[in-house]
Formats: sequence, C-alpha cells, structure tokens
Amino acid sequence: METKGLAFKEGTITNTSELQQVVENLAVDVDIFYSPTDNDVASAMPIFQQVANQHNLPIFPGASTMVEAGGTGTVGLDYYDLGVQAGEMAVRILKGESVADNPPELVEKVTKILNQDQVEALGIEVPADLESEIEYVTTQEQ
Repeated sequence: METKGLAFKEGTITNTSELQQVVENLAVDVDIFYSPTDNDVASAMPIFQQVANQHNLPIFPGASTMVEAGGTGTVGLDYYDLGVQAGEMAVRILKGESVADNPPELVEKVTKILNQDQVEALGIEVPADLESEIEYVTTQEQ
C-alpha cells in the first residue's frame, strides 16, 4: 500500500464492547475506515457509524449488509447473489455432476453500494459517470 501513497493503521477488538474505544482512538489518525466482514463489527455498526460521523469519516466495510447497517459504501459481494451462485452449483451436483467437476468459484457479481444517508451526512459527491453503477440503500434500524 505504501507504493500507492497509502498508509494504514490497524485496530482490533475481541468483542463489540471494545469497538467504540478503538474507533475513537483511530479516528484522530485516519482519513477513512475500512472493515473487512466481521461479525463483531457488523453487530456494532450503529456505534461505529456514530463515532465515524462525529469525526466526518466514511466507513467502507466488506459486506453490503454492513453498509445497510450504517457503513458508507462497498464494492463487494451481495449475499443474495452469492446464495444464487451457490444454489446453481448445488443444482449441478444434485443433477449428477461430480463434486470434482465443480471446483470452488469466485464470486461472479460484485455490487457497488452506497448508503444514501451516509453520503448526505458526510457531504460526499458521487461523480456523475458512476451514478448508473451504484445501488443506493439507506440505514436500516437495528
């Protein structure tokens, strides 16, 4: 990442009660937050969102469900589409294809998702040439 002029700072949690403190500590030193798909972080997204918004920082999580829970946006997998792809693999096997002939697959479809509430709250301007590629969601109450 350094070759691209980017630096990162890591924070870790062992349970959801630690998230607020970790995010507050990182917020003074970062320009954005990235979180891979993580169940503890996902279940505490409202807290993450609240602290990030206080510092006017976007959150880019790894899963669309985390965007719906308060993240800013992602280019990632959509669990529905992943389920469809997995179902298609299962059907092939149930129709007699061997498991060996059905190796693991990469996700065929990624989704570009932005949380409209967060885009507005953070004053993010989306380039016009990207508008047609983006699916907008709003924050879902948890």
